[in-house]
Amino acid sequence: MGEISDISFHTLASASDNFIRPETLREANDRISNAIAKLPIFRHYDIGDALHSSSDGQKFETSIHTLNARHSPKYFGLKKGVVSYTLVANNVPINAYVIGANEHESHYVFDILFNNTTDIQPEIHSTDTHGANEVNFALLHLFGYQFAPRYKDLYDKVRTSLSGFKHPSRYGDAIIRPVRKAQKQFIINEWIMSSALSCPWRSKPQPRAP
Repeated sequence: MGEISDISFHTLASASDNFIRPETLREANDRISNAIAKLPIFRHYDIGDALHSSSDGQKFETSIHTLNARHSPKYFGLKKGVVSYTLVANNVPINAYVIGANEHESHYVFDILFNNTTDIQPEIHSTDTHGANEVNFALLHLFGYQFAPRYKDLYDKVRTSLSGFKHPSRYGDAIIRPVRKAQKQFIINEWIMSSALSCPWRSKPQPRAP
């Protein structure tokens, strides 16, 4: 960089040693992302008037053994590598983690959304099959996100596991329909039981008036 710019190597090295840290890099990236979000074209990428984000991992082979470097024969053969797991909204990267190649991406979906420090706050979030699990549906819903994963084979995913609150025959000729009726009372009983265990004082009998 020093050879192709009007800034000397020593000045660049001094700036790197004194000012470039994870905290300053995050703040600089946030400022750039926030500036892009203020451009009129930014909201033209919305889907259905909603800010839609997605996250996915990109594999990189490592030349040295780092803490996150792991084996993955599918991507690295006999060598090791890491995954750069990135959150993108309207073509703007707004957060990223470096994780091991052996780790499941679905475990980082909530973290990468919740710890996004930019002004770009997605309403809907998508992942591929590797980023989806049952917990993420509930967890993201509790924090105000709509989770919309993209399954590689949707029919294969739901043909044995999708439940509804009506009998399957009540869904007519729907292309995707439940295979069983959910036990509504069982869900209610489990919710009451879990609430009582987390707040034991609520389940204590009240003293009777004399």
